[in-house]
Amino acid sequence: MVYSIKYKIDNLKHSVNFNNKIKNNKIKNNKWIITKEQNDIFIDLKKILNEWIKIADKYNIEWWLCSGSLLGALRHNGFIPWDNDIDICVPNKYYNLLKKLVKTENKVITLDKVAIGFRAFVENNNFPYMDIWMVDINRYNCVSFCAPYHNEKKTYYFTYGFPNDYFHLNELYPLKTCMFENIQVYIPFNGLNYVLKKYGNDCLTNGIIYPHTQIHSIMRIVPLEYLFEKIIIKKLISFEKTKKINKKQKLSLIIIKLIGMVTESEKNYIYYIKLLMKFLFHFIYYL
Repeated sequence: MVYSIKYKIDNLKHSVNFNNKIKNNKIKNNKWIITKEQNDIFIDLKKILNEWIKIADKYNIEWWLCSGSLLGALRHNGFIPWDNDIDICVPNKYYNLLKKLVKTENKVITLDKVAIGFRAFVENNNFPYMDIWMVDINRYNCVSFCAPYHNEKKTYYFTYGFPNDYFHLNELYPLKTCMFENIQVYIPFNGLNYVLKKYGNDCLTNGIIYPHTQIHSIMRIVPLEYLFEKIIIKKLISFEKTKKINKKQKLSLIIIKLIGMVTESEKNYIYYIKLLMKFLFHFIYYL
């Protein structure tokens, strides 16, 4: 049996078919109810994306959709109705250029430097935002997250938390374009392989509500970037130098892995959040 979900974002109608029935109190008669507040968030995200495209075109910056935004492009032709951010990848060779553009280039959006690379906001609001994940070719000859940055150097430590977030070169290039909420965007040449690897072989036909939007809310009040850059990554860097792992460094690796589990888990996210907080407090206690 096929279940259809219809919704409207900024007056653009969407209709997606799933093989499973999604249970959520926002679904009424096969329609996902988008509130005014949610619609305003999507409008802001579109504004961020459009302004980013202007900047990227001006400076010839290479970029493409990744994570849930890429899944949304392939399955919804735009936003997944239960998502609330945009994820893109930018090669590390543009890192220094983006640093120069931070808070100086555009009056419509604010570009800020964070642990993953950069983040774009509408004006000076910290939500909603577009995550700009810096990527580079790793030792396995794949393109993967090379953040967080420590002393302006790549660490690749996010790969511990997001082991399926990588692209083989032949599935990434040449980039191609598609429409995302009537905005032309770049996506990997074979983005399907990526989303199947990251979200499962049935991700285009089965609708699963990932609770990572809750994490976005938590990140507004918990300084995760500070923990990554100033505490956790610092401990891991010392491990790189000594090649011996101690208790603090082991906890650092576990925390990064837990963050990945929280953001990519389909359920029991409260359990993972509690576990993550427990490890964070335990970690800080031993500083």
